[in-house]
Amino acid sequence: MASKLDFSKQFGTGYVPEDKDQALVETPFGRGVVIRSRYNVATGETTKEIELTDWTQSFDATATKSLTKPHMLYSTQGFPSVPATVGSDVLTQWGRGKVIEIRNDKQQTHVVQLSSWRLAGRSKVKCFVASQNIQVVRPFRIYDMSVFEKVEHANELKHQATSKFIAKEYDAALQLYAKAVDAVRYIQHGPESSNELRADLVVVMVTCSNNSGTCCLQLKDWEHAAKYGMNALALLDALEKKKDSSKILKIMNKDGISDSQLFGAWKVKSLLLIGKSQLEKYEPSDAIETMKKGLDAVSTYKKEGDPMFKQLQSQEKEIRKLYAECTQKIKEIRKKEKQRAKAMFSGGEQETKDTRKNSSNEAVAPPRSGTPDNATGISEGGGSPRSVTFMNSNEAEIESQSPHDVPPQPLKKRVSFADGSSPGDDVDDHEPSFFEEHMEALLLLAGFGLGCWLAIMAWKKR
Repeated sequence: MASKLDFSKQFGTGYVPEDKDQALVETPFGRGVVIRSRYNVATGETTKEIELTDWTQSFDATATKSLTKPHMLYSTQGFPSVPATVGSDVLTQWGRGKVIEIRNDKQQTHVVQLSSWRLAGRSKVKCFVASQNIQVVRPFRIYDMSVFEKVEHANELKHQATSKFIAKEYDAALQLYAKAVDAVRYIQHGPESSNELRADLVVVMVTCSNNSGTCCLQLKDWEHAAKYGMNALALLDALEKKKDSSKILKIMNKDGISDSQLFGAWKVKSLLLIGKSQLEKYEPSDAIETMKKGLDAVSTYKKEGDPMFKQLQSQEKEIRKLYAECTQKIKEIRKKEKQRAKAMFSGGEQETKDTRKNSSNEAVAPPRSGTPDNATGISEGGGSPRSVTFMNSNEAEIESQSPHDVPPQPLKKRVSFADGSSPGDDVDDHEPSFFEEHMEALLLLAGFGLGCWLAIMAWKKR
């Protein structure tokens, strides 16, 4: 085993690329990942650069102080592979793949689905390998994956996210859906990209975007819900424009994904995500326009006997419900605007009401001689009975058998504008005409024109 110092002297510090398939191994110091392998021409040995991920102190059990965890281990010794489990990425004699089953037989046969083989269409190859002939490797990172592997990885993340969504773990589901979208977002197709692969790519992009938006709605993240819906809608609109000549669409139809599912149910789902987000962001007018597009899609693809009929029917009810909410929201907004505008012209109304209220509190006559302070209405000195009746909260009227006993009524001041209207008048229902609004300017213009005409006539008579 070579130390880091000896290694630098022997091999130098030149750059060596990382291994494409990085093995997971068991070392005396715990598990590690073989990052790169350096070949020594002089000795003919290969030194493995191993990053320790599960370090143990078994090599120094008598140490009194805790040792600093080493970052890397350099060794020419071969270490055994970590045990494989279902879902592990492995290397076999036929190529790289993923373990999909482990059989309980003498050899612990592992069923491996190869990912390095590409057959026509979507055909996949399985092989059966004994456990001792398998090397577990680190899963590929996104930038290491091929186009095929990225799409497969996105589908795996999608299935995991769906399980989280069913369990109502929306935050965890959103992260997985978002990772699936990011895995295939910037795919660069080459000659090896088949039409089947492109069809799979569209399906995973649309479904994961819509599902991500649904998670955002549950988390009340309106901004991102709308963005995910727009991503899915852009893909569907682009595919719908080439509906008659698209080979990808024909493959999707052959796989059982009909036009009513693509441009009906999936498209309406995207529009609902956008519309609900717009309503929550106080954009009801935009939401109404979005819902109109949804109704157009429903009317086009909702047909009796179609597999998507019930789903489109349910979505139509959801659209109409959202449409009604948008209409109600617009009415509320207009009502508030009208109240604010009315308040601008009714500033003195509250002051007048306060004046009337204060006057009404002073409207009751003071007790006279022969009348008790509790104002029961029966005089002790043989006077005439008196009753006090409050007509309303703003003014009081004292009824008496003698007109001379009625106290003076508070004066009601009427405040009016220059046009004769009073505060509190409902002026919003009458829109002034052009002539009413510009009467003064029109009179001035007419007077000026008449003066010019008289001046011209006088000049001609000279």
